[in-house]
Amino acid sequence: MGARPGPVKERIAVFQMSFIGLIYGFAQRALELGQLPADEDVGLLVFELNGIILAANASFVMSEDPAALEVAGRAVRRRLVLDADYALANSPVAG
Repeated sequence: MGARPGPVKERIAVFQMSFIGLIYGFAQRALELGQLPADEDVGLLVFELNGIILAANASFVMSEDPAALEVAGRAVRRRLVLDADYALANSPVAG
């Protein structure tokens, strides 16, 4: 795809923005439900999760090794568990 303009790039951009919007909606809802720390930077979280997904896709496409997807799953769980641990440790019930 690169920087070349055209219909392929435009379709990929629409898909990517839609996908980012989906992740953002889930993250925002998790924040509202108290499943993420109140001070979570949702934009940064979405950027990180999207980056993990893109890296997993590129790695899998190049290697055809499902281990790349397993690593990505672990990375996502680690990022979210860190937030869950933070929220739990800082909840009014924890203290």
